[in-house]
Amino acid sequence: MRVAILYWSGTGNTRRLVNVLLELMENFLCEFTVIEIKSKLDFNPLEYDVVIFGIPVYRFLPPKEVISFIEHNMDKFKYLRKLRSPKVPFKFGVTFCTYSGIHTGIKEAIPAVKYVSQFLEHFGYLVVDELYVLCRFNGWDEANINGKCGVIADLPDNRTISNFREDMQDWFMYFMEVFHGR
Repeated sequence: MRVAILYWSGTGNTRRLVNVLLELMENFLCEFTVIEIKSKLDFNPLEYDVVIFGIPVYRFLPPKEVISFIEHNMDKFKYLRKLRSPKVPFKFGVTFCTYSGIHTGIKEAIPAVKYVSQFLEHFGYLVVDELYVLCRFNGWDEANINGKCGVIADLPDNRTISNFREDMQDWFMYFMEVFHGR
């Protein structure tokens, strides 16, 4: 099983969750690659069995660097995509975001994660989960206290990180079963 962990992190919240994934990966016997997104980086998702894609949310979208990365690779590897995006057997994705939701709550995060999930689904991946991790807004104290999601100054806390770890561990155990029986 080949796993790619794709991510972009501006203030460190998303990178912190990638570090949780790296610790978790030590428990699973699989080949994995960690890729920090650069806008013109070539990435053929079909070279991997599982893609984990993590982003922060900025103004209800992925960061511009992530959008540029997706556009670049949608164009570069368009010959691999098919009309109607049929599912490719044994290709799975999990997307996650870190968000603060200071204006409209989780509604700010949903479009960004759907955008990233669509990138994988256009290549035939079955996106099995989309995770939303509430985090502090680094650099804006008032937003961490008075925003739509309440007091988020200490997030992600140990409980939040533990929940993320458990969710991802469950998925990795599932993937290992699927690929072991393959």
